[in-house]
Amino acid sequence: MKKISMVSLPLFYGKSSEDPNAFLFEFDILCHSYNYYEVSHKLKLFPATLKNVGLRWFMSLGQHTIYSWDDMKSVFLKKYQDFL
Repeated sequence: MKKISMVSLPLFYGKSSEDPNAFLFEFDILCHSYNYYEVSHKLKLFPATLKNVGLRWFMSLGQHTIYSWDDMKSVFLKKYQDFL
């Protein structure tokens, strides 16, 4: 597993102009290119990609809300797909 440079991370701000599906696709591509296949690696890295409203939303999630990467994607898309 290679170390991912923080400047290469895609960023999501929670704006209505952002496409959450495209963001998750870009995040998955980046994770695969750096051999971040483990769910725990993705879950640790994901909050670093969120800024402003997106990060505030994430921080408001309950402690026992996310148990898997599929949970994270589902909750994220449920929140942000309504914008599209």
